Amino acid sequence: MFFRRRNTIDADGADTAAVANAPAATTADAAAEAVADLSVSDHPQHSSAHHGHHHHHSHHRRRHSDRRKSSGPGGDLDVDDDDNPRFVPNFSRWPDAVRDAAASAADIDPLLNLSDDQRAAAKAVQDALVQDVFPNLSGTPLPEETEWADTRCILRYLRAAKWDVPGATARLRATLQWRREYRPTEISADEVEPEALTGKEFLSGFDRQGRPLFFMVPARENTRAHDRQLRFVVYNMERACALMPPGVEQVALVVDYENVSVMSSPPPSVAAKFLDILGSHYPERLGLAVVVNPSWYLW
Repeated sequence: MFFRRRNTIDADGADTAAVANAPAATTADAAAEAVADLSVSDHPQHSSAHHGHHHHHSHHRRRHSDRRKSSGPGGDLDVDDDDNPRFVPNFSRWPDAVRDAAASAADIDPLLNLSDDQRAAAKAVQDALVQDVFPNLSGTPLPEETEWADTRCILRYLRAAKWDVPGATARLRATLQWRREYRPTEISADEVEPEALTGKEFLSGFDRQGRPLFFMVPARENTRAHDRQLRFVVYNMERACALMPPGVEQVALVVDYENVSVMSSPPPSVAAKFLDILGSHYPERLGLAVVVNPSWYLW
């Protein structure tokens, strides 16, 4: 599955399996520096979904020993026996700052630098999940959904809610219900393959902070199946989360607007729904967003 094992908060705020946050770029200079140092694969026009579809059909014809792997600046991307992506970090390829942050991440408690009130808030949200939220969700549970709502997840929702416990709990409840209904982890490469054929969205490489790079090229829009377009975005977000190295919790989004027009881009309603999903169900996951080649269409 895509999710790390569950972290738990005990009575005095200790986290049993901690991974630290990598530093995030927060200034225009940092954004420009990050984009200037992007490292992409040999075939960026192929999206992760199309790549996954290829593995889906060829996996059974190849032995595990000769299955292809792709290498990135931060490590190697392979697939497990179920064709799920698996990232194997290789710190020797990372820039010094990123390598040092990630190498020490496994020994750092994510609650370490929080105040007592913030730790108490995290414990309160976790208790609410166990005692109230999960027992009252409707629909079929997703595998490992309790592991998905780990300590780092709770902290992301608390930050998004400005450390308001009822607000963070309500947002987590809404996301967990949405995940049961939308089933994001069950979106297959086969289902979204038509959206991947032109390379309008793809994952390729990592930025200097170790964040997966999510590219969007609206001018390559090739379908009018708006619901499937949204599922393709969610598919790629789930894959991006699965590829995050230790200590990384965010993606870097690069949108290339070259040659975009009314006829070649998705309608504003689809973009609005995507932003709603991103803000509501992937809070604190967007570490950097960059627009390149801005078109007159934007103005």
